[in-house]
Amino acid sequence: MKKVLSMFLLMILVIFTLTNGQAIALDKVETSNGGETLSFFKSIELIEEEKSYIPIWRFLEAVEGELASNSKSLTIIKEDRWLKFAHDDQTVETSSGDVHQEKVFFKDENIYIPIKYVAKYFGYDVQFIQEETQPSTNPLKGDLENDMIPKMEQEVVVKVEEKPQPRKVYLTFDDGPNEHIDLILNTLAEKQAKATFFMLEPLMAKYSDSVKRLVAEGHYPALHSVTHDRNKLYYGDPLNVAKEMEKTRQTLLELTGVDSKLTRVPYGSKPFMKDPLRNGLVENGFKMWDWTVDTVDWKYQKSNPRMIVENVKAGIENLKNGNEPIVILMHVNKGTASVLPEIIDYIHGLGLECAPYDPNHHTSVNFWQDDRL
Repeated sequence: MKKVLSMFLLMILVIFTLTNGQAIALDKVETSNGGETLSFFKSIELIEEEKSYIPIWRFLEAVEGELASNSKSLTIIKEDRWLKFAHDDQTVETSSGDVHQEKVFFKDENIYIPIKYVAKYFGYDVQFIQEETQPSTNPLKGDLENDMIPKMEQEVVVKVEEKPQPRKVYLTFDDGPNEHIDLILNTLAEKQAKATFFMLEPLMAKYSDSVKRLVAEGHYPALHSVTHDRNKLYYGDPLNVAKEMEKTRQTLLELTGVDSKLTRVPYGSKPFMKDPLRNGLVENGFKMWDWTVDTVDWKYQKSNPRMIVENVKAGIENLKNGNEPIVILMHVNKGTASVLPEIIDYIHGLGLECAPYDPNHHTSVNFWQDDRL
């Protein structure tokens, strides 16, 4: 009986579901030759250059693997084996000492990996299935001996009850990157929080490793101009803002492969961004965010960082019962970095989620209430 039961349990295929009900990954299943197969629903697959890619976290969840990353690479680890993907030259190094061409890429806030290559290296086969199948009974219940044969052909579906999604808070950081960026990124990683960074073009070039790191760690890179000079941006040619944002966009694209169209203009959009300047952004496909919570950290970061925390609390308190997006304005500086852990703990304590900007679900947040942006 024990032997039969053991064989039966090895054949059970468990489907996990996201909170929205969409099946995402299937557990490991032992095959007749002693190997294991990972199954994924076809809806999560992306095809690039005739290869199948899936989000890295889906693979890690299925095999209980680990991820290590820095500004230059990301490494998938399972037990004593690992694969290290280099961001710059699209190579992969294996724990066996081999190096060859293989890439990962970023899309829709996910890191995508070549699933068949990765799975094979860690000892798995991969299959994609079209849709979920519903068993008539649960083979984990009832008489295993009497019902053994028909149930071995079925898939066991384990449903996860839908849970309400926590309200999102958008931590946004202006004027970086600079020497304080890695401290902020370390805190975000430790607290499992995501953010959006509005960056200056010359500083992106200077701190390119930090830009690549923040993208690799799931934060959203956005545009904050080249000069940060109100006279150069807001006077003269009405396309000045759009031109500076385009140059910033091109530099970011060259560094990371991310084509970001989200901008925040220096000093905020009022009173400077009158119709001609906003028209220039719209005509060039840009979006524009201001903020709904001002920490005034530029003023207090040296003299009284505690005020930054208090301003966050007051701002969220004013917004938490409404529908307006909670977009918090901060800057990449030492004072803000020092109180960021407390700010994130406060947000999480309210049951809110620190999320990055999602270009696929843009929400208009600008002082002019211009829905085009």
